[in-house]
Amino acid sequence: MLTRAGEYRYVSWLGFIEREEALSADARPVRLEAFAYALDEGFGADRIELKSGQHIQGCLVHGGVYGVVVGGVLRVV
Repeated sequence: MLTRAGEYRYVSWLGFIEREEALSADARPVRLEAFAYALDEGFGADRIELKSGQHIQGCLVHGGVYGVVVGGVLRVV
């Protein structure tokens, strides 16, 4: 996760959460460092690489961080 100081900090991964659910939770929005993601699970899944400076939208809760999805699609910021 990218901190406001511009440094990365490692936190426990909790999975994915829909944006509406994240908004209603006691969560703080964060940016997650990632180089690529896959649309499907498995070894044959298509890999989508992020451009330099792009992050995955996340939300920090007690116990870790979730990746935020909107309508089942991962949110890239």
